[in-house]
Amino acid sequence: MPARRPNIPAAIADIGFPAAAGVVGATGLPIWMLAAILIAHGGYWAVTRRRSLANAAPGRRVALAAISLGLIGLFNAIAYALGASIGRMGQ
Repeated sequence: MPARRPNIPAAIADIGFPAAAGVVGATGLPIWMLAAILIAHGGYWAVTRRRSLANAAPGRRVALAAISLGLIGLFNAIAYALGASIGRMGQ
């Protein structure tokens, strides 16, 4: 089996979405912007993981998607909360 090459742009984007959520929290922007980030991150994840999800068994595919999307939501929410707490410290 050949070694997989790392997908650097996808890794940068996966870091960029929580960073954006942190900025939303730190600047006190409306919560709907966090929701937009979550939707965009979930959509980006689905597009970039399309091939690997297609290769998974159907039952496993649902479990992988649920766990992954749950973790995406969790990490973005934590980044938002950290940003919000940092934003309050600066006031």
